[in-house]
Order: sequence, then structure tokens, then C-alpha cells
Amino acid sequence: MRRPTNPTSLIAAIIALAACAAEPTAPRQSAPVGARFTLAPGQMATIRETGLTLMFVRVVSESRCPSNPHVQCIWEGTARLQLRIDGAGSPKVVPIETQLGASTATVDGYLIRLLSLSPGPTTEAAIPPERYRATFEVVREN
Repeated sequence: MRRPTNPTSLIAAIIALAACAAEPTAPRQSAPVGARFTLAPGQMATIRETGLTLMFVRVVSESRCPSNPHVQCIWEGTARLQLRIDGAGSPKVVPIETQLGASTATVDGYLIRLLSLSPGPTTEAAIPPERYRATFEVVREN
């Protein structure tokens, strides 16, 4: 005997599956090698003449020191981002951080630099994920 299916649950499952299978639909930017460009989570940029497309997926962790005159940090902290890189091979998801030394990734002979992440944290409230903006630069690797 078949159990009746709840239509609401079925519709929610179909929507969830469609969202997982869909390609990102955010507007795509285009930038030349060496130029700075800024992405919001979910946005993509094609780097001209390289075959690379970058997508700022999300901020995975945030431990940067908040801007507040009453807070003194011993360490500046770091934020870790997920960056999806489509190049000559299959797509790669790589971590990249705001901390110096972890703020680059190398793919297909190009160096991807995270130059900044805004806004900075405060002690008042957590940053809504959609408010983040990451500024990158892609240069030829030496």
C-alpha cells in the first residue's frame, strides 16, 4: 500500500533539488589581468585572456578583530573565504584568507590575491553574509 505524499513537502524537495543542481545565476563581471575587482558572495568574475572564472562562494569563518575603541586585540585575526575557480581543469573550491601569507591561491600559472574583505567586524552585531565584499587581483605568476 502506498503512503500519501504531503504536497508541500514534495514541492519543497523539488525546489531544494533544483537549487542544488542550478548553476550560479549571479551577474558575471569581466576584468583584465592585473585589475582589481570586487565580488559579493555568489558573484563571479571572468579574467580576460586567462580562461579563469572566479566565484566568491562565501565567508566560512570570521575571527578578525572588531573595530571598537574599547577592544584591544593581541592578534588581528583572519577571515576565511571559499573561492571557486574554474580554469583549464575541473572547478576547484579553495580557501583563501585575509591573513598575510594565506591570502593567495595559484591556478594555471596565475596568482589570485585577496586584497581586502569588507565590512570589518564590530562588537555590535554579526555581519549578514550578503553584506560581505571581497576585492581580488589576478596576476601572472613569476
